[in-house]
Amino acid sequence: MKPMNTLLPAVACLTLGATLLTACFNDDTTTPEVANDCVVTSFGLGTLQRTLKTRTKDGKKDSSYVQNIPASSYGFTIDQERNMIYNLDSLPHGVDLSKVKPQKFVVSGVARLVSLLNQADTAINTNTAIDLRKPRTLYIYGLDGVSRRNYTLEVRAHREEGDSVTWTQPTEATWTAQGFTFPTAGMVQGEGRTFRVQGTEVFTSTDGSTWTRDSVDADDAALLPDANIAGAVLAARDVNHLQEWVMYGTKAGVSRVWTRKWDTSGTYRFRWELMPPPTTQGYAAPLLENPQMLPYDGGVILVGRTTEGTPVVRYSRDRGRTWVKHPTVVLPTSFPKTVTSLKAAVDARGQLWLHTDKGVWRARLHRLSWDYSTKTF
Repeated sequence: MKPMNTLLPAVACLTLGATLLTACFNDDTTTPEVANDCVVTSFGLGTLQRTLKTRTKDGKKDSSYVQNIPASSYGFTIDQERNMIYNLDSLPHGVDLSKVKPQKFVVSGVARLVSLLNQADTAINTNTAIDLRKPRTLYIYGLDGVSRRNYTLEVRAHREEGDSVTWTQPTEATWTAQGFTFPTAGMVQGEGRTFRVQGTEVFTSTDGSTWTRDSVDADDAALLPDANIAGAVLAARDVNHLQEWVMYGTKAGVSRVWTRKWDTSGTYRFRWELMPPPTTQGYAAPLLENPQMLPYDGGVILVGRTTEGTPVVRYSRDRGRTWVKHPTVVLPTSFPKTVTSLKAAVDARGQLWLHTDKGVWRARLHRLSWDYSTKTF
């Protein structure tokens, strides 16, 4: 065993080295003393405001009003490793960040804000109005007057309204380059499974060759569609291994919607059931030719043409029970009033594509195309 007097200096060196690694940056490299703390431990904002534009009740004049934003509900992350302070959830578009007073700002040391103009730094506290439209640099000084830690403060806000839509007209070549695939006519396909209707029966297959008779509510089997069949599969809201299938079709000039759950674990068995028509007029599925149904914005969207060739887009948030115009995605005035062909697709960014014999249109509902993995918009 080594003598104790040879171990003590080694232990002391290790302890001092670990302490220095966790201390603040110190310009004085000649002194062996550990710097005082200089760290931000908490940051938060209070009530902010944004101005929203609207129209007067008669619809003749522009108007505006101020909306209060409870920014205290937008938590801030303090990354001590990268010396960054930021909010994971972006504030609403248009929030005024020009003169913001922090509601909560706790530091160990003395905080100073670096000017955007000349790099001079001034004292900052919860009474200081700060321009946070750009990332700001904070200096946190230790009480020794020498130690300093630099933080970047970034307040993130959406750059566009989430519930607004931008329509564009891509070229035919751009549409082709997407490589969209479409279900076989008269079949409902998705998640590696296909359903087809044959008379009063429904069959299902996972390879397109071997078909198995599926279960249908016997009382409603005679009403199964024989034309204009379309459908989509959605993940169940609360159960991971449960799928919800929705099927649209017509028979004898009447449109109907069917629904079926599918348990991918094989524990439970379900059957196709006719969705009861809505009791309120105006919410039934429209009568369409060559329809397509797609999962979209938490529900399903139904796209097709009337017998006169009028393009129709309807949306169901309750998974096929009621159908309305989407609150935001409405066909633009430039969209043709009649078409002889209409195809629809949704890309990986949640953009809705509509291909017609008269051109291509693409709708980007902003909040569906945001990249939530980076948390910056």
